[in-house]
Amino acid sequence: MRKFIIDMTMSYDFQVTIEAESEEEAKAKFVSTPLEKLGGYQFNSFYKTFRGIKLDEFDPRFYKDDNKTK
Repeated sequence: MRKFIIDMTMSYDFQVTIEAESEEEAKAKFVSTPLEKLGGYQFNSFYKTFRGIKLDEFDPRFYKDDNKTK
């Protein structure tokens, strides 16, 4: 069995509710506060994009300490 590395991107579309006096303050709160502590947020959708795949040529299961194939 070989080991492969998959290159991918995952992203979410969501909305966050923030109470602030101005747009600048709301942006600052969003950037400086961890998402879990912001409170009201709702995930709308999830995206997973496949970008590529390659064989892990340096899988240690196939090499000895002296870097020779088993």
